Amino acid sequence: MHESHETVNALLKMMVGQNKVITPGKQLVEDRGFDSLKMFELTAALEDELGVLIPVSGVAHIRTVADLYQAVTSLDQYALAESEADGPRSGTP
Repeated sequence: MHESHETVNALLKMMVGQNKVITPGKQLVEDRGFDSLKMFELTAALEDELGVLIPVSGVAHIRTVADLYQAVTSLDQYALAESEADGPRSGTP
């Protein structure tokens, strides 16, 4: 499992209760009782934990746990590509 998926699962378990099973197909609103405030809290916690910025427009498209995994994974890939584009700065003062 991807490290960010483990972070997502840990935060979800904390927010919905430790005994709940986190599966990718679960709906965050219908199955887990998330409202807009809880989604904001979740995305803010993920941003803090993973050091990413989740755009507000992206949050509106997150319906399931799998959607959340995809959003976080794509942000991780974007950050990695951006840091690789910057490249090492050897030889610069």
